[in-house]
Amino acid sequence: MSDNNVVDGMTDAERADFDAWQEQVRGTNINEATLLATDYLNHFNEIVMTLEMVPMMPEILEEAKEWQPKSYKDHFRDSTIADKDLAVEAYDHVPAAFRDPFETTVSQLDNLVAATIQRLEKQLEAGETGEVVVTLLNKTYPMLRFGMGDLSYYTDEPCPCGRTSRRLLGILGRIGEAVKVRGMFVHGKELQGALSKFPEVSRFQAVVDRVAHRDDFVLSIELREGVDGQGLLEGLHKAVQEGCRVRADRIEFVAQGTIPDDAKAIEDRRTWE
Repeated sequence: MSDNNVVDGMTDAERADFDAWQEQVRGTNINEATLLATDYLNHFNEIVMTLEMVPMMPEILEEAKEWQPKSYKDHFRDSTIADKDLAVEAYDHVPAAFRDPFETTVSQLDNLVAATIQRLEKQLEAGETGEVVVTLLNKTYPMLRFGMGDLSYYTDEPCPCGRTSRRLLGILGRIGEAVKVRGMFVHGKELQGALSKFPEVSRFQAVVDRVAHRDDFVLSIELREGVDGQGLLEGLHKAVQEGCRVRADRIEFVAQGTIPDDAKAIEDRRTWE
C-alpha cells in the first residue's frame, strides 16, 4: 500500500499506477517504497573514491577530470544489474514527492563534484602553497604521505644542475601545532606534560628562533609566588628533554604576567627567506 504522505495530491489514476508499480518491483533491486534503485549511487561512489586518492596519487586527478554527470536512466541503460530495464521503466512512475527532491540532490552532487575537481586542480598547480608530505618506502620505518608540517611550493622549471623533476622552492612556514626543532617535532601537549610535574610552574612558553644557522629553543617560565627557580633548573631541563626529545638551550624565569594568557605553548619566530 502507498504511504498516505506520498499519495496526497495524486489523482486516483496516479495512485493506482503507483500501487501497481510497487507490486511489480517487489523482490527486485528497486525500492518498492520509492521505485528508485540505490545502484545509481555507485555513479558517485566511483568519483568519491577517486578524489580520496588524490592526496596520495596526485596524478589520478586526470582520471577524475574524465568523470561526467549521468542521468538516472542513462546509468541503468549502461548498467549490468539484472533489473536495469525495470529500473529505467519504473523511473517514469516515481511520484513527484520522491523524484523532485531526488533530481535536485543529484544536480547538487554534480555541481559539487565539478567544483571539487576544479579546486583540487588549482591547489595542485605549480607555485601554489601546500604542506610538504614525504613517502619513504623503508622496511624499518615506512612512511606514506607523512605530513611534515612545513609549508612550501614546487616548480616545474628545470634546475640549473640539470635535474628535470619537480623541486621545492624554500620553506614558507609551518602548519599545525607541532614545531620542528633540530629535526624533531615538538608538540605543545608534550611540553605541557613535562612541566606538569612541577607545581611551582604557573605559566610557560617556548620560543624557537634561528641563531647562527641553528634552531634556538628557549623556555620562559613564570613561577608561583615565593618560589626560587634556581633549584628547579636541572630537573626542568631533564623533564623537557625526556618529554620533548629536545634539550632547551636556555630556561629563563620571568616575572608573573609576562606571558600573555593567550600565548601559544610554542611560538616559532624563525623566518625562511
